[in-house]
Amino acid sequence: MASVSTIPIKVARVIARLNTGGPAIHAISLAKELPKKGFDCRLYAGVIAKDEGDMSPVAVQQGIQLSVIPELSREISLIKDVQAFIRLCVELRRFRPDILHTHTAKAGTIGRLIALFVKIPVRIHTFHGHVFHGYFGNVKTHVFLWIERMLACFTDCVVVLCQSQKRELVDTYKIAPEKKVHIIPLGFDFSSYPAEENCREEKRREWQITPMQFVCGFIGRLVHIKNPALFVQAVQLLIQEQKAEPDPDRQADSPIAAIIVGGGILEHSLSTFIDETSCKAQFSLVGWQSDMANIYAALDVVVLTSLNEGTPVALIEAMAAGKPFISTNVGGVKDLMVGKGSVCAGHNGEQFMVHDNGILVESQDVKGLCGALRYLANNQEHGRQMGRIGRALALRDFGLDRLVQDVHDLYVHVLANKGILVSDGKVS
Repeated sequence: MASVSTIPIKVARVIARLNTGGPAIHAISLAKELPKKGFDCRLYAGVIAKDEGDMSPVAVQQGIQLSVIPELSREISLIKDVQAFIRLCVELRRFRPDILHTHTAKAGTIGRLIALFVKIPVRIHTFHGHVFHGYFGNVKTHVFLWIERMLACFTDCVVVLCQSQKRELVDTYKIAPEKKVHIIPLGFDFSSYPAEENCREEKRREWQITPMQFVCGFIGRLVHIKNPALFVQAVQLLIQEQKAEPDPDRQADSPIAAIIVGGGILEHSLSTFIDETSCKAQFSLVGWQSDMANIYAALDVVVLTSLNEGTPVALIEAMAAGKPFISTNVGGVKDLMVGKGSVCAGHNGEQFMVHDNGILVESQDVKGLCGALRYLANNQEHGRQMGRIGRALALRDFGLDRLVQDVHDLYVHVLANKGILVSDGKVS
């Protein structure tokens, strides 16, 4: 019987930036948890933009070995990208990892090119979403498609978050053959979800919202791909309806209230847009928040209006908090839905699809989103039932332990294909 070596498998995880959002949470969680399974992990990250929330302090507080590459950032810059390549190449030569695991497009490009020079045995890339729809024009999109197809040729494994994303990369965009693409859903620590009931009351008092008001929340980056203006337009339309024609079936004793959590390049223009409406008193822009369990506790429904998505963290967290959600039917959102769903028509003729845990509307359909909000405002017990079903799904399918085990098993499998056998994170 072969003895187990004391040499741990080295994993270098590279991400363009640790801005507030799903990819950063994912990378930080794996960098923290995989060492418990014997792996020697390092996290390399660039810097955030000035309009983004920063999660790098979270990584440091959790004792993660974080190396910041100042030249690595979201923006495309030939000079900075070359500098980032050289700096990261030096770092990886020094660490000499067995596995390079990249996250996000910029880090995936630079990291995997470096892997050829440094001769890293295993190269893995995770698509948290993609930039092939809703981001750029046709020419730039085709350039990015060509780059990703070339990179996939020397990538051992491409990780996606859901089945629909796999179908897009394999069949629609032909990034990689199916045998290279593995599905590993997101995973989170839900120990603080749901928050205590008194947190709901405290947060509503802070926002100057009455206990019985129906409160909808948008949570995410205020950028074009998230399309927050659609949320504002739909809420405004519903408030105008309520003022013009009071609905006897409406359960809330006050007009709908809307909370926008997050920040980004659209923050100023969105605030100006809201100020110009007749309903600005019902809106609150509260910026980035750290006590997210308490935020969700204060809401009645979470709304996602994106033009494109991978697997939205906000919707998974909403389910963990026991809240229903309304989302545009884009990207991997459909993979989160429970039940077959049924078409529901609002009294103004709009249509939306009601599932067991939430509601889908078509992209950029302001009337459909308004109708879905009206439906949940008028059927709040049904919304609470949706929340209970969603929470069961989140706890079953999106826990942190499951994520860590899935990634561990993937590493062991890919290393075995290279002739490297692993036991407890070490070469055996």
